[in-house]
Amino acid sequence: MKFGLFGFLISVLAVSVKSETQNIKIHGLMLDEIQNKHNAKILKLETMIMAMDEQLNSHSFIDHARRQLIQSIPKEETGKRKGKLSFIKRAGLNDNIVAFYGYLSHGESQPGKQQVLGFDVVKTNVGLAYNKYSGMFTAPVNGVYAFTWTVSTGMHSYIYSQLVINSDPFGAIQTDSDEVSDYHTSTGSVVAELNHGDVVYIRTHPTELIKGVIRSQDEMRTSFSGWKL
Repeated sequence: MKFGLFGFLISVLAVSVKSETQNIKIHGLMLDEIQNKHNAKILKLETMIMAMDEQLNSHSFIDHARRQLIQSIPKEETGKRKGKLSFIKRAGLNDNIVAFYGYLSHGESQPGKQQVLGFDVVKTNVGLAYNKYSGMFTAPVNGVYAFTWTVSTGMHSYIYSQLVINSDPFGAIQTDSDEVSDYHTSTGSVVAELNHGDVVYIRTHPTELIKGVIRSQDEMRTSFSGWKL
């Protein structure tokens, strides 16, 4: 009788141990599955973060330089329509979109030698690289750029003007109405390879005689424009 009871207890204990062992194994499998899912999520997050970090690092220098440039330029309106402002806002930090156009709000009655022309009415300034207060365009990134400028003169006037990159004349035109009782308009254009930070502007000739007036009004505009190719 005692042996039978002892055997019964041994059997019950064995079943209990087996059941507990199975529970431990099931619990372990569940933990492994949870850990695997957790690791997969961490790996996915790490991959996303690495991709974002790589993308940010590739543009960090250019974006920083561009933001510094934008902060250094006084705020100005570049258009009246909401669509235009929205486009400029979207394109402000796009390295592939750089373009500007501005003209003199009024003529110059007594232009002097080596006078930088400040085209103060800015109609287009995508990329915010042109500063109407200084009259200068600063290249936001390396690239090939096209520029064009137009100078209009009053009667019996002649104006020699230059497009200057940093301190070097790069292009020049003459607008001559000296011997006629009429207005004249001349346009020059150049294509130049610029480095980041190069400055481009229009000035009168530093040594040639300047005579008469520069005109800019509704029927004729003295203007300056450029864009990145």
